[in-house]
Amino acid sequence: MRSFSFQLIAPYYDLLARLVFGNTIDKAQKHFFSLIPKGSEVLIIGGGSGRILGDLIKVAQPNKITFLEASSNMLRIAKKKSARILKNNHRNTEMCFIHGTENDLPVYKEYDVLITFFLFDVYPTHEAKKLASKLSEHLKSSGVWLFSDFCLEGQGFSFLWKKVLLVAMYTFFRLVSNLHNQSLPDYQTIFKELHYLPVQQQYFYHNFIISLIYRKLLS
Repeated sequence: MRSFSFQLIAPYYDLLARLVFGNTIDKAQKHFFSLIPKGSEVLIIGGGSGRILGDLIKVAQPNKITFLEASSNMLRIAKKKSARILKNNHRNTEMCFIHGTENDLPVYKEYDVLITFFLFDVYPTHEAKKLASKLSEHLKSSGVWLFSDFCLEGQGFSFLWKKVLLVAMYTFFRLVSNLHNQSLPDYQTIFKELHYLPVQQQYFYHNFIISLIYRKLLS
């Protein structure tokens, strides 16, 4: 399913994100960290360079973090960051790094928390749905799913500038990472069909970025 790679851009990814969005992406990602039960076992999928690890460890105080990333360059950067973070904060959070995709997760392993930040936007809806369904198998029935990504909200000029910026971003990543997807998947339908309920949500960057926390609907 995955035909693109962020290997080339890995060393510059965080800098580029800050140049465009300032610290808004950081705010969106850590917004619901305080709602994560302390001592949880957390799975981060597509964690990139690990820029969220410091706030996650400090605020949520998880017992264990499994960090799944398809880019070996990103994973290497994240490992260095985590070692520095744990040393500076005197935390004993267990870290497990996996180089690969959702197919490389331990079979039947379930986690208290799933984190997918700016992951689904690289897939068309049908592939994002398959990914979400696969990841859902690894979330405990009592668990929570933290989600952040871009969204197109508004009308007129409010919609237009977001659409232009989104097209520019997709064009850039097509050139540097061979990313073929050119539109946002239908997140709302994907989670609804998987029987997830949005417990809370928050918009950022003039409603161009959304963060949600989901729970499974118990049958």
